Amino acid sequence: MLITHKCSEAVCPHAVAAISPIVYLYYDYLLRGQDPGSIIFGTMPCTDIGVEYCGLGTNLFRISYEKMPLWESARFLLSFAPYLVFKNRKAVVAGKDEHPAENIRGQSSEQLVLGLAPTEKEMEAFLKSPDRARRVRGAERFRDYRIVLEVVESEACICGHSKGETFQLDSLGRLLSGANQKPVCILALARAWYRVLIILEQMARQADEKEPDFSGALLNLPISCVGGGLALGPCGRILMTARAQKQ
Repeated sequence: MLITHKCSEAVCPHAVAAISPIVYLYYDYLLRGQDPGSIIFGTMPCTDIGVEYCGLGTNLFRISYEKMPLWESARFLLSFAPYLVFKNRKAVVAGKDEHPAENIRGQSSEQLVLGLAPTEKEMEAFLKSPDRARRVRGAERFRDYRIVLEVVESEACICGHSKGETFQLDSLGRLLSGANQKPVCILALARAWYRVLIILEQMARQADEKEPDFSGALLNLPISCVGGGLALGPCGRILMTARAQKQ
C-alpha cells in the first residue's frame, strides 16, 4: 500500500521484477524483529541495461523502512476485511485434481523419451494440456542444443566472472556442470532467467519446425546481473547475452 501510494499509476515491470527479491528480504527482517534499515543487499538495479547498450534506460533502487500514517495503516487493514467474510470460490478443494486441463486430450507419455522425473500419473496429467505437451516436445526436439549465456562485460565482479566466460544450460533449462565449469554466481543466474525464458518459449513454439529460428531483438541486448556496480550496489556487475547453439 505504501508503494502504491507513493508511486505513479504506471509502474515499469523492469522495476517490479528488480525489487521483488529485496522486498522479501525486507519482510524477513520484519518477521525477525530486526531493523530493515540495516539490510546489506538493499540496493538493486532494474533489469534494463541502459541506453548505452540500446536499452530503455536504467534505475537503481534502494529499499528503506518507513512507518505508515495511522489512517493509511487502518485503510490497509480494512482492505483485508472481505477475505474474512467471503470464501474464495476459485480455491482448489482438498483432494481435487488441481490440473486445470483435466478434460483436454493430450499425447501419451510413452511418446516422450526424456526420462523425466515425474511419475507416470503425474506425466499423464501434465500432458493433458497441449501447451505443456508442446513444452516437453520442444525440450526433446532441441535436446542437442545448448542455451549459452556469455559474459560480455565485467566490472569488479567479486565472484570472478570475466568477459568471454560462458555458462551452458540444456533444453529443459538446467545448468550444466562440466570439467571446465567453475561455480556460477546466483546473482547472475537470477537475471539470466529473463533471457533463458525467451529461448525456452521459442523451443516450445518451434517444436515441430524443421528450420528453427532463435533470433530476436531482446536476445541481442545484454542483461545485467543483480549486482548494482561499485557506485551504490553491494557488489560489482556483469552483463550477459543469451543464445541457442547446436552442439
